[in-house]
Amino acid sequence: MTISYSDQSPLTCPNCGHTFEAPIWLLLDAPERPDLLAALRAGLLNIAPCPLCGHADAGGAPLLYHDAPAR
Repeated sequence: MTISYSDQSPLTCPNCGHTFEAPIWLLLDAPERPDLLAALRAGLLNIAPCPLCGHADAGGAPLLYHDAPAR
């Protein structure tokens, strides 16, 4: 059973106004998805580039972070 969860979310580009959908991570289990943890630490998680103009912006959804071994 996977814990980490993403959903396709409607987004509007703040640069050109284009509306599109992109996967946005809502729940991140660090031991399950070290790749997403690395993206989070690099500031790249939930950054969605606009398919029309290429402007990249944060998805704006809250993220629940879980790392049980780090307790």
